[in-house]
Amino acid sequence: MFDDQVFGNFSELPDDDLVGLSKNSNEDAFRELVLRYLYLIRSVALNYRGSGLEPDDLIQEGLLGLLSAVKTFDDSKGTFKAYAGVCVKNKILSAVRFALSDKNKILNDSVLFDDESGLPADYFSEPEAVVLSKESAERLKAAIRENLTELEQNVLSLYLLGYSYAEISKRLSIDEKACDNAMQRVRRKLRND
Repeated sequence: MFDDQVFGNFSELPDDDLVGLSKNSNEDAFRELVLRYLYLIRSVALNYRGSGLEPDDLIQEGLLGLLSAVKTFDDSKGTFKAYAGVCVKNKILSAVRFALSDKNKILNDSVLFDDESGLPADYFSEPEAVVLSKESAERLKAAIRENLTELEQNVLSLYLLGYSYAEISKRLSIDEKACDNAMQRVRRKLRND
């Protein structure tokens, strides 16, 4: 078994041996496991297309699930393949749930723009979606201009830039409660439009 380790020929080793070597920080053994299980990770990731995460992000989460499986696998409780499948699926599912949670609502509802052209990143692949996104963005801008006070617009702008209520209140010289009240009014007014 360990003669293969010296020569770097891990393709002949069974999964259990590769897991043992990987637990001992052997990067080549883990690399072989990644090669063997990449099809599984990709197939699980395909099931979550359209979940709000990019395919590469889903695969990255699957790789983290595989790493977790390697670290926590106990061969007395079953096969590594079955255990790895569960770990990969759980890690991807957890990432999807987090991405869809209310904490990420602003990020999920935002439009990505290509830095060079100023156009949405998927402009050339889905023109109908771009037109709808632009129309939606224009309606939102108009609703903000028409319905929000200057204070509400300033609070919203800073909030979307990632500032906390404490930072916003300090920048605008208002107390945190006034900042929170302004954001509540923004949500209510924009939800009604």
